[in-house]
Amino acid sequence: MIELYIFGLFVHVVMLVMFLALPTNIRWDIIKEIHLVVLLIYPITTVVYSVLLFLRYDRTTSDNLLVQYQRSYVVAVEEAPIPIVIHTDDGEVITINQTWFDLTGYTKEDIPTIKEWTTKAYPKDKHEKALRNVKNIYKSTKKVHEGEAHIKTKFGTTIVWDFYSSPLGTLPDGKKAVLSVATDVTQRKHLEKKLMHLSYHDELTGLYNRRFFEVELKRLNTKRNHPLTLLMGDVNGLKLINDSFGHLAGDELLKTTANIIKNACRQDDIISRLGGDEFIIILPNTSQKTTEDIVKRIKEDMKNHSIESIELSVSFGFSSITSELQEVENVFTEAENAMYQNKLFESPSIRGYAIDIILNTLFEIDPETKIHSERVSLCATRLAEAMGLSQLEIQEVKTAALLHDIGKIATPVSILNKEGKLTEEEMNEIKKHPEKGFRILCSGPNMENIAKYCLHHHERYDGKGYPNGLSKENIPLQSRIICLADAYDAMISERTYKKRLTKEETILEIKNNMGTQFDPELATIYIEKILAHLKE
Repeated sequence: MIELYIFGLFVHVVMLVMFLALPTNIRWDIIKEIHLVVLLIYPITTVVYSVLLFLRYDRTTSDNLLVQYQRSYVVAVEEAPIPIVIHTDDGEVITINQTWFDLTGYTKEDIPTIKEWTTKAYPKDKHEKALRNVKNIYKSTKKVHEGEAHIKTKFGTTIVWDFYSSPLGTLPDGKKAVLSVATDVTQRKHLEKKLMHLSYHDELTGLYNRRFFEVELKRLNTKRNHPLTLLMGDVNGLKLINDSFGHLAGDELLKTTANIIKNACRQDDIISRLGGDEFIIILPNTSQKTTEDIVKRIKEDMKNHSIESIELSVSFGFSSITSELQEVENVFTEAENAMYQNKLFESPSIRGYAIDIILNTLFEIDPETKIHSERVSLCATRLAEAMGLSQLEIQEVKTAALLHDIGKIATPVSILNKEGKLTEEEMNEIKKHPEKGFRILCSGPNMENIAKYCLHHHERYDGKGYPNGLSKENIPLQSRIICLADAYDAMISERTYKKRLTKEETILEIKNNMGTQFDPELATIYIEKILAHLKE
């Protein structure tokens, strides 16, 4: 204010000074007449006028800023990436942004009021409660209200929102307004639900997992649930199925077993997969007799199911908690030991039966392999007899020669039945069959030696064979015999890509490979004692 007055005084002093430019006869008269008004009144007038101008400028600037703020607010609401709505206490919807429309599928015409919104967005048994909750916001003194809602969209789907509502105060027309903001958490809720399910369930079978089993065992171990029986089961032949037919077949075995167990058990029983091929069932208020009945039902149902023609089989064992004084770990161990004891009796015969099934399955897929295996077995037996081996050794050679290609069951049929020469990639796949056969045969009862002989039947005397590159006497004698018999049958067999060799050509081929592919001593015996006496 002082600055404005000084400025006004200065301006008007200058004005009086300018009057000195008037003619001498009038200037002093004029100055005397107006100097008091100019020096006293005019500066004050300047101050008042300037203040009015400044006030008008400030008001104009404030109005412009207010308009800018309003525009920014509208843009922020309308373009926000989260759903936003502003509504009043009488239910009127003032504004809804585009994100709200995009997520729900509704338009402004669909939801002119909050009542219309709750009617459309909530199930019939929920929209009245939702409307009451909205009205309570206006009556509450809380600054922020939050919650979760399952919203029905116009698309027919349901989404989950976390919403936050906050009173905006009273509008010029006296209505109260509320700002509601939502966050779409549908995907997060689905993920949380999935993670929660996975944390307590086995992903493959859908049964409970070990973690849930341990939690439930503690919960159920009360006097009112005694006898609380633990029934353990171990699937027979899972590794055999995996090695023979692949892990998809093994997975199918586990899933089928899980479904059979579920169907045989009661609703309150807790069925879990401990991992691998082991299952465990918690049976509340279950006696030994009832447990045996459950096992019987499971085994009867398994007779109606098979995987790759192999009948399902599970070895069971159980033990019961009858007192709160018993150690749970001891009961678990007792059930486990009983299961393994039963497995010792049941598993070998099952594995032997399964190997027969696998061999027959291979022969059905590839009849040529059946003919080849039988001929190799015959040739190998003759050579073993010519060498003067014992009856046990001859029988081992005969059996191993018949089974030497069993690993081909895990080879794609397209390769096994291909006409013509195999590609390098296909040949590499074929070369895996000794190792696959070894794994299959190792699961059979008392088959360790047979499995070893089959594993090495493609080794060469010079160490350039596969799978281990063994040489000379490091290769089992039985494997060397099968190697020669296998090669001989290939020489005399007709193929689309080669002709069968004559007797003389066969003998020459064997001689040419003595010391490289074949054991020289075995090759000599085979030529002199067997081939020399064969007719063309």
